[in-house]
Amino acid sequence: MPTSDMSVTSSDFLSALPSIVSAIPKDWYGTTFANLALKSRKPWSEELLKLIQEKKNGITKEDLDALGNAEDYWRVSSNISCLLECYYAVLYSTTISNIFTFTSSRMPAIAAARCGEVCLVGSSPLFTKEHMEIIETLNLKITQTTTLPPSISPNTIYVNYIPEGTAESPPPLSGDGYDATVFAGILVIHNDDKIPPADVLVTRKRMSCPFTTPLCSSILNSLSGGQPAPVVASDPTEFLTHLQKMSGSTCPIPPRTFGAGLPALCSMWSSMLTLGSVDVLMASTAYGGSSQLTDLMTLQNPNFNKYTFDIQGEADFVESVSLTLDKLKESGTGEYVVIMTEIPTNPDMKVPSLKKFITLLNSYKSSTSKNVILLVDTTFAPASSVISKVQSIDPDFTCMAFVSMSKSVSRGLTCAGGIVGSHTDLSSKVMQAVVKVSDALDSAATVYQVNTLVENHTGVEQRNRDAYNLAKEVGEVLCSQVKKSTGVDMPLAFVTAANASDGFTTSTFSFNLPPPPNASDEDKAGLAQKFVDVLQLDTELFKPCVSFGQDNRKCYATVPATSTQGAIKEEDKIKQAKGGVQLTRLSFPVSMDERVKDVVREAVGRLYEEMPGSV
Repeated sequence: MPTSDMSVTSSDFLSALPSIVSAIPKDWYGTTFANLALKSRKPWSEELLKLIQEKKNGITKEDLDALGNAEDYWRVSSNISCLLECYYAVLYSTTISNIFTFTSSRMPAIAAARCGEVCLVGSSPLFTKEHMEIIETLNLKITQTTTLPPSISPNTIYVNYIPEGTAESPPPLSGDGYDATVFAGILVIHNDDKIPPADVLVTRKRMSCPFTTPLCSSILNSLSGGQPAPVVASDPTEFLTHLQKMSGSTCPIPPRTFGAGLPALCSMWSSMLTLGSVDVLMASTAYGGSSQLTDLMTLQNPNFNKYTFDIQGEADFVESVSLTLDKLKESGTGEYVVIMTEIPTNPDMKVPSLKKFITLLNSYKSSTSKNVILLVDTTFAPASSVISKVQSIDPDFTCMAFVSMSKSVSRGLTCAGGIVGSHTDLSSKVMQAVVKVSDALDSAATVYQVNTLVENHTGVEQRNRDAYNLAKEVGEVLCSQVKKSTGVDMPLAFVTAANASDGFTTSTFSFNLPPPPNASDEDKAGLAQKFVDVLQLDTELFKPCVSFGQDNRKCYATVPATSTQGAIKEEDKIKQAKGGVQLTRLSFPVSMDERVKDVVREAVGRLYEEMPGSV
């Protein structure tokens, strides 16, 4: 196991911790972080350890601000989760690369099992018999025993499970013979040849999450000698009823909530596998996290297959799905066919004709006799009542909703995800499986997350309308200034007024800036990012980040091709470029400073004045 190259001891760390905890910057408590000059976990932790060496217990807020950000989204890592993981790394004389916290007690072992066959050794089992049956369905191999076998196989990953271990009082480790240790939702890797940390990081960011910020704060406070605040679980009934209403659902099974959007989708895909073989259709430029998660499921499970359709540019949504369904008739093997799509789509902001869409899916269903499910990602418009819209077209068709609630539903105060069923028997069957699988994976939202959702869900419909109206206003300013600076009428990829009046009130739009007539290919390729860079010079108003719908008066700017679409194939991202210029995406809060419009005007003017090839 690699050891830390810093001479900071656990006593040094604990001595410095009270000053660190008292100086933590406000931005660390968010869910999204500025994505300029991200350091990743290991370099960030090395800077932290260097700071502890130099300043010991005299660390200030300015010192912590200077560390920058490890990652840009809490689900990947936050500075606070890295701070805690860095302590465990020092305690166990390793590097942070080998330490992972999970919101799930079982995902650490599952993450190891995604690297190979696992022998889990503990005084009591981590998984029940029913859990193990689900694990086997997911094509993962885990055996549980109370003692380390006398004969060690080089092809098996041996994991020591310590059921009595806690995050506040981490236990001593017995690494002899073990490739990893698991306790209290924490994975400590001893053999990174058998368990590559990079693979575990991908598993965690796509299928789970690190410890939540409130939990990290509580543990850090305890380690600093303080008393953690008691946590009382709120009654989620009203919130779950509201979530169901926003989705347009009358499902007899309540929505299921998760630690983030992707763990929700992971449980959905895993649940489908417990029912039979699955073919999934999704846009080739869907959110990169959803796309990569689906790829991971495909690689792990021979009964799970992914197909894509193109919606970039002028492509017609329904026609593109139709072309892929035609291919699926010839090559599809799934008993279940799930068409997953964001509505509005991301980053194109297209809203298909639901009547044409459902007519197409019903035609495919009739001709193939497959179990067809439409899974709508409602993250951009969580109050669109899309399930009831589908039900009004065909009461017997199964439509379900998947939503990331780290945006407008929680006001950006926590990450969370949800799966909402509909009234059909097929949907109830899937929802029952989702409940069982989420229990096996221990992927449900934590008490901290549920409490935040309970406190903040009210009023999301009006917040969405307000954010949409601001996006519409700024979009008009943007297009007007682009016309003034270039003479080009630049279209926005944005929902129509009719879409918005129908409930699809997204706070986000995308656009391809027109390139100067004599610009080089290199300048065209960098135009979108340069515009984002100019906008974010005003840090009070703009944040270079990958979120939206947050109630913090900040506008978010990003280039999807290099951020949210990091896992998307280059050939698919090229299709959404125009004239060699990639899409830029802007997202807006519930309320904002009027100066935003001036900043947009000035940024466009400055961009084209300074751009090579402008005339």
